[in-house]
Amino acid sequence: MISKPGFCTILVLTLNLNFLGNSGAASLDLTCRVSSEGTLSMIKLNGTGLSGKFYAKIISGENFTQTEVKTANKRGNIEFKFHNDPNYVANNPGTDKNLPDFIKQSEVVGIIRKAGTHARIGGIRAKCRILKF
Repeated sequence: MISKPGFCTILVLTLNLNFLGNSGAASLDLTCRVSSEGTLSMIKLNGTGLSGKFYAKIISGENFTQTEVKTANKRGNIEFKFHNDPNYVANNPGTDKNLPDFIKQSEVVGIIRKAGTHARIGGIRAKCRILKF
């Protein structure tokens, strides 16, 4: 016979596993690079294990930007890119433009949301690497 606390524990675990979904859930990766002069920046947010249409929101300090809706590919991958060089943006379709001084304190947060429902798929924080472009 299962004790009352034991039964409650099993019940809570079962319900949580049903709501969490399967092990193929989405995972996120966020990369941020800033030039040593601080004049150029690049942000890339990747999601895997996704199906459907999504949009991304990038936040740094008080700054934020949001992408247009994109569809995950057949493998379940989606990529959102941001760059502040207009020539780079013009020559790389699918790249969103951000402002030259967008990144604050060398840190960004990336969030992916489901289009239509605006459900938060996940969020991730990253420190920016200082690199030469």
